[in-house]
Amino acid sequence: MKRIAHILFIISLAVFVLSDTRQRAYGLPVAAGEIRFQQSAYNVAEDAGMVTLTLERVNGSDGSATLSVDTFDGSAIAGQDYPATAESVTFGNGETQKTVSIPIIDNGTFEPSETFEARVSLITGSVTIGQPSSTTITILDNDTSPPGIMHFSSSTYAQLENAEMITITVQRSGGTNDQVQVSYQTFNAGADAGSDYMSALGTLTFPNGTTQQTFSVTLLDDPGAEGSENFTIQLYNVVGVASLGTPFTSTVTIIDNETAQFVYLPILQR
Repeated sequence: MKRIAHILFIISLAVFVLSDTRQRAYGLPVAAGEIRFQQSAYNVAEDAGMVTLTLERVNGSDGSATLSVDTFDGSAIAGQDYPATAESVTFGNGETQKTVSIPIIDNGTFEPSETFEARVSLITGSVTIGQPSSTTITILDNDTSPPGIMHFSSSTYAQLENAEMITITVQRSGGTNDQVQVSYQTFNAGADAGSDYMSALGTLTFPNGTTQQTFSVTLLDDPGAEGSENFTIQLYNVVGVASLGTPFTSTVTIIDNETAQFVYLPILQR
């Protein structure tokens, strides 16, 4: 039995040496292993300062290897949410773990969670790149105040024809974080631009913390009794992370001053 065990040992040793010789002859790694990210995804708070990624070396650690860890934009943008990174990492002989730290930029702006990606690639060495070879970093926003909803203060406005102008109020409710903009435009709805009112087109800017802005539409006083007439105003094209709420369309009634005088003058004379 001892002789049989001795023979089996010699055969096993011969197979190992033959295999090792073939691997070295073809330039293949003997036990260099493979390097990969420890996790395929990381979550980090925006105000955490940085996120630390771990690279691990498995299935061998023979020899040294140098790798590159590079970042790529997703919804997170380099320079705004994190600095672009291209970092070299070297594993010495026998080393099995390394870390890479990437700073996170706290921009003070309310926004949805954003992501970017880090990928590892081989520069020098006999290791192979394992899976996961990339990892997704999700930046969790820490700004709790939402940017708000843009809307008119009322769905209807009214003004006498001879008042010369009417002031329209646009409000921002549900949050005031960050600067946002919203555009407005008038449309005929019985009243005609150029004869009953002057068409209006513009953009309102709401700085951080601002809840209300106004703009004015010029009214034209034409002679003769013609009854009340309407035009509409619509909000559109919100710039920033705010959204458009209701009412985003409002009807403006121009009250004819000739008709108003005819109706109310007897009452006023009493």
